[in-house]
Amino acid sequence: MTNIKFDQDIITIKEKNKQSEEISILFTGDFCPIGTGEKLIEQGKLKNLVSDLGDDFFKRDLAVINVEGPLIKDGIPIAKTGPNIKIHPDAVNFIKEGKFDLLSLANNHMGDFGPSKVNETTNWLDENKLAYVGAGKNLKTARLEKVFEIKGKKIAFVAYAEYEFGMATDSEAGAFPIDPVNNMEQITKLALKYDYVLVIVHGGNEHCPIPNDALVTNYRGFIRAGANGVIATHTHCPLGIEIYNECPIVYSTGNFLFDIPFPNKEFSSEHLWWKGYMVKLVFADDQALRLQVIPYTFYPNGTSFTLFQGEEKNKFLDYIAHISNIITDDAHRRLLFEAFSTTMGPYWIKYLGRMGLMRQIFRKKVIYELLVARNLFTCFAHYEVNKTYLRLVCENRVDEVKKYLPELKRLQKGLIT
Repeated sequence: MTNIKFDQDIITIKEKNKQSEEISILFTGDFCPIGTGEKLIEQGKLKNLVSDLGDDFFKRDLAVINVEGPLIKDGIPIAKTGPNIKIHPDAVNFIKEGKFDLLSLANNHMGDFGPSKVNETTNWLDENKLAYVGAGKNLKTARLEKVFEIKGKKIAFVAYAEYEFGMATDSEAGAFPIDPVNNMEQITKLALKYDYVLVIVHGGNEHCPIPNDALVTNYRGFIRAGANGVIATHTHCPLGIEIYNECPIVYSTGNFLFDIPFPNKEFSSEHLWWKGYMVKLVFADDQALRLQVIPYTFYPNGTSFTLFQGEEKNKFLDYIAHISNIITDDAHRRLLFEAFSTTMGPYWIKYLGRMGLMRQIFRKKVIYELLVARNLFTCFAHYEVNKTYLRLVCENRVDEVKKYLPELKRLQKGLIT
């Protein structure tokens, strides 16, 4: 573990010591062109946004994007908590224009319209000759790695999602869930077979810039199992970067292009929802050499990209370096996550307290409450919040930890001080 320092927008992990060719791989965050994005798709204009992404975007050997929902025109939403999201299938035109080589489908929205629509999505991608990983017609196929050969090196990708709704089962299509022991076993086997193994993860606490203990433990475990890098998405805000055992862990790139899925809610242009970064990893000599952070905003409402330049870029990189260095300070990181838990713990716990009353009044309402309770216990992120909050209550430390809320709230706004 090392402190994160940028030389311009580059983090150097290790100096190259051989004459082998470098391999560069670009990763972007969550791609979800709904709302205004869907209007651009219908007008045939979404693909035009690729030109906003700059020269560095195309200077890579391979590019990866997370597609945050099934590529379908219609369907019946499943019963779940949170919004049911679908993406117009013509969004593939943006993906093709951006020359993305691999789509990650392992996320909490891929199964929002049921197993048949997951199959419809993968069939559509097959028809368009687009490679994908992290979802399939059952658990076995969703688990499969995708392998590319670049400059004589074989690179295997796997993709995992925190367990929420729409996960694959032995008999039904969906996204492949995080199961740490089995995931690590798979990574170890792949590391013996291929030159590089890269893990794409969809997980974490939304709107929290500090990773919880489970994320840190699992992602570091993936590296120890043999992964050469871990790249995560999902949190709707950028998180930091850790160099662990000389391998990069990107805790979240933030959103890539994602309009707000709540019609009556607006975020200001300063909200971290609209800001993220692409990350370009460079490998050679069977190891990671460096990574480049390419920050941007896509406000307003996913209608354009603007790359950060000058002082704005430096300010963003200083923020990423700051929250990155908190990750390796376990005591500080835990205090900030404990503070976050005091804001979200009561929100989740109230559902458990209301279930008995709701059962007596509204049968449909209690079904929703049960879905909330299910997600509370099966998703790592929600479980970590509640476990932490209840521990703080038992330790009589809630008021003590709330003293760190001002610092947390600054970080949630992208501010250091």
